[in-house]
Amino acid sequence: MYWLHPEIRNGEVFFKNMTEQQFELLAWHSKRRGVTAYDGNGDFLDRNDWFPVFVKARELVDRGFDPSPVIRLIEGNRFGRSNY
Repeated sequence: MYWLHPEIRNGEVFFKNMTEQQFELLAWHSKRRGVTAYDGNGDFLDRNDWFPVFVKARELVDRGFDPSPVIRLIEGNRFGRSNY
């Protein structure tokens, strides 16, 4: 079962939670900093220095990654958990 981050926008995928220093080193043009970090079960991560990072699915494709499983998951279940 997968949990979808509530801050995700259309055309994005959740990349990972990271610190400001990690974010600055991330060389993805479409990177976007979110506000609240959660673990894979949707539980709040109690770490003040972590936040979620999202990237555009198009950039994943341009870099040779296949985001289609993630995109299908998001489109099929926009508001919560999925059994995929």
